[in-house]
Formats: sequence, C-alpha cells, structure tokens
Amino acid sequence: MIVGEWNLSSLNYAGKTEVNFQETNHTTTYSGVAENIDYSLTFNADNTFKSQGGYDVNLTTEGISQIFSISEFSSSGDWSIDGNILKTSTNFAQMSNNDMTAAESAGEVIIQEMTENRIVLTVDQVSKFNESGFENIATISGEYVLTR
Repeated sequence: MIVGEWNLSSLNYAGKTEVNFQETNHTTTYSGVAENIDYSLTFNADNTFKSQGGYDVNLTTEGISQIFSISEFSSSGDWSIDGNILKTSTNFAQMSNNDMTAAESAGEVIIQEMTENRIVLTVDQVSKFNESGFENIATISGEYVLTR
C-alpha cells in the first residue's frame, strides 16, 4: 500500500531546546508549520525511496514567528516497515528549530494511519550534543501527512 508517489500535504511539529552550562539551564520552546509545500516522497517496490522538493516553515519561538525556507531538499535511501514503524536509512524531510536545521526523520517514524490515499506519520525524538562546553538537549515531536 505504501509503494508509489506521495505528496506532503502538511507538516506540524513542536519541541524544546535545553542548554545547560555550569549548572545553569535555559529552555526555549518552538513550533513549526509547513506552508507553500511542493514536496514529494516516492517509495519503490525494491524498498528504496526518494524525496525531493521544498516548503516554507512558519516557525514560532517564544512568541516570535519567522519564515524559513527549506528548498531543493532531496534524499534517497532504503525503507522498511516493521509493524507500525517505518524505518528509513536516511532523512526524508527536514525540520528547523531556528538554532539549527535538523533532519529529524531518519531512523524510525510511527505510522498512525495508512490508507490507499493517505499516510500519517509521527516522530518523537530526543537529541543530545555538546557544543563549546554547552550541553544541549533537543526534543521534537511532529506529524507528517502524505496524500496522493
């Protein structure tokens, strides 16, 4: 049922970034909504995929909204399904949290709904990294809706 070309019809996400330095914590929350979407994702019968296109992200951070363009994004790799988990070998889309552009969808996403003409995928991820002595923890939850 997943094989074929799909178009991204919506992408919504929210998260927070926690920065810890010398026992001082700072948390920033954000949310993003895709607009002006021209993005497709094709799942092939040989378990490869290809994604391409772009969209604008209306990103709200601490009450301030900005538009970021994710243009000419393309990716390809392998895919598999295990129960309600879609696994991909590389990123098939990007989300931005204003501090960095994060390709958050490699690995595993949860298939919430899959019909002949609609797929709803959700992602919940936590990333930890150190930068210049600062410990950063980024948490993101998002929903992709694909249609054909």
